[in-house]
Amino acid sequence: MVVPMVKVLLPYVLGIAWGHYFVVQYINLLVVVTVLSILGAGIIFLHVYPRYRYWKSSGITVCALLFLITLGYWSAVKTRPAVQSDYFAAIDADHYIGQIADEPVVRQKSIRFPLHVQSAQQAGHVTSAQGILMVTIARSDSLKISLKYGDIIAVANRIKEVPPPHNPHEFDYKAYLANKDVWFQCFLSTEQYQLLSHDGGNFLVATALRARKTLMDKFDVYLQNEKAFQVVSALIFGHRSQIDSDTLQAFTDTGTVHVLSVSGLHVGLVFGFLNFLFGWLDRRRYGKIIRSTIILLSIWSYVVLTGMAAPILRAGIMISFFLLSTLIGRKQVPLNTLAASAFFILLYAPKSLFDVGFQLSYLAIAGIVLLYPYMKQCYLPANTYLAWIVEYSYVSIAAQLFTLPVVLYYFGQFPTYFLFGNLFIALPSTAIMYVGLTLALCPFHIVNIYLGKLLDMLLAFSIAGLEWMTDLPFAVIRGIAWPPLLVVFGLLFVVGLTISLANKSKGAILVSTGLLGTMGAILCWQFIGKINYAGLNVYNVRSGLALAYIEDRRVALFSSFDSISHPTLVFHVLPDLAYYADTDAIQFIPIPDEKNRNALIHVGDQTIALVTEKWTTETPDSIDFAIWYNHNIISSYPMQKLKKGGQIIINGSHTDNLMARKIRETNTDIEAVYWLKDNFAYVWNRYQLWK
Repeated sequence: MVVPMVKVLLPYVLGIAWGHYFVVQYINLLVVVTVLSILGAGIIFLHVYPRYRYWKSSGITVCALLFLITLGYWSAVKTRPAVQSDYFAAIDADHYIGQIADEPVVRQKSIRFPLHVQSAQQAGHVTSAQGILMVTIARSDSLKISLKYGDIIAVANRIKEVPPPHNPHEFDYKAYLANKDVWFQCFLSTEQYQLLSHDGGNFLVATALRARKTLMDKFDVYLQNEKAFQVVSALIFGHRSQIDSDTLQAFTDTGTVHVLSVSGLHVGLVFGFLNFLFGWLDRRRYGKIIRSTIILLSIWSYVVLTGMAAPILRAGIMISFFLLSTLIGRKQVPLNTLAASAFFILLYAPKSLFDVGFQLSYLAIAGIVLLYPYMKQCYLPANTYLAWIVEYSYVSIAAQLFTLPVVLYYFGQFPTYFLFGNLFIALPSTAIMYVGLTLALCPFHIVNIYLGKLLDMLLAFSIAGLEWMTDLPFAVIRGIAWPPLLVVFGLLFVVGLTISLANKSKGAILVSTGLLGTMGAILCWQFIGKINYAGLNVYNVRSGLALAYIEDRRVALFSSFDSISHPTLVFHVLPDLAYYADTDAIQFIPIPDEKNRNALIHVGDQTIALVTEKWTTETPDSIDFAIWYNHNIISSYPMQKLKKGGQIIINGSHTDNLMARKIRETNTDIEAVYWLKDNFAYVWNRYQLWK
């Protein structure tokens, strides 16, 4: 039997997905309000008017489904530029005026924040506008920029559309920002913005951000280890922007990165802490009501304090339902509560449906609610301590099974020791949470000194243990290509597994086995393709150069950057190469970065000419690829040596006009030229050529 809130949630989610992938450009508010009003009136009419009782059940169902689908569709498209007549990018303006919509992220050389645009200014004339713009302002140590949430600022019109990824398997920043209703960004110097006023934001959010900063400053005083401070800031306050990459990688590779994102686990621990602290009130008159009120206010204060991410909102809503149902003596259905929390979150923020954190959070809880009870029925030892370990293992496995298809799709890797990692981190993370909360609330300096030392030790122990685990053999399986079809098959498999355990259904077992076999066959086919793959990738890394030759799962990376750990290579190049070889197995060959240096590269049976200046040395009879980079005026000589069907590749350092002139001068076939600037990486293999 499908629980009521699932029936409500599914059509609403369908409408959101429809609006996300299929946008009718000319839809307007009047049309949607009219459709929703007609459907709502139909529901009321069929429910109230007795003459049509024959059609009551089916008619109300159809109207309700259409109502929820339409509502979901409109909630997804209403913030798109195509349906907003006053969207700021469509207004000709010298400056845009808006409010900083979130706490700015401060980096070493920049400060970044979303700006809710409120008006556009052109030659002194101000026009009302709306939309969100992602603003990045350059900063230096000598010039401090003091901006915070709620500030009203004016920025110069230097907006550009957020570009799509330009390399295979590169993080899709365009899609990430689009899910936050951001389609445009701008990069400014300190002279191109002006602070107009302070304290213009939401009072509750501003208060929560100030409280978080005060508490983080307190932790900074009492924690001596910088790495420990970064981890505890993420674990307790959800502030991950300053955590170093090595520590983050250790948590990711052991399958425990969820500990660094404030989620249901953390809210649950706060709930347990408050229950213990105020449990004595139950013995007083109206004590349960007072205790529940205190806990609700505290929980929602913590939810706001930590940023109101989808997993935290889910936990806050579910705990609220639990407390209210306890007070009124109603039995709670976990799946119904889960669906209700998802529905309310998506009403407030429909784009959360496409947020990775939202998807993983709800899939993990769905796994625990649906699969864990049946796993527990299979086996549970009599010993209390062993039973606790086995139960926690079942919880971890159930959550991992339901989230695995999505994790593989987004991240392409699997932490082999996730179960051991979660068992290891369970007690330390709980202790860290409780000690941290005590430190945050304790007013006594001498007590806080010892609490800080205890936190330092707990965090050092946790980080050291996880880093040791990442050094174990086969700690992470990387380079997994998991297409959307396998996500569907994987989710169907775990649902079939749950049904087979719940009902002992032979049909569900057969379907699950068939899906598992199909997924195995697809993965084997992909693996065979990797083994037989041989090709050349020239990546779009702006004015730099990075080209990789891949053959028999061996990779040679030639680059103008100084090492394979350079941030540009890590972000743009390594996500693709991880599908062919581990980072440690990649042969890195630096290209000398001195000026006036040409080079010939021989890989496989291909000859590649790297050109930065006039070519003076002898070249072979034919060249397969000629790559120009480094801003220099170039020679046409390698063009004359280019074999029939060869390719000229020009990176982002050259201007279009310069290269067009050089191509005309040498009578080179324009079809033989590929421009990396603002284009996707050049990808070639022996069997197919595509761009």
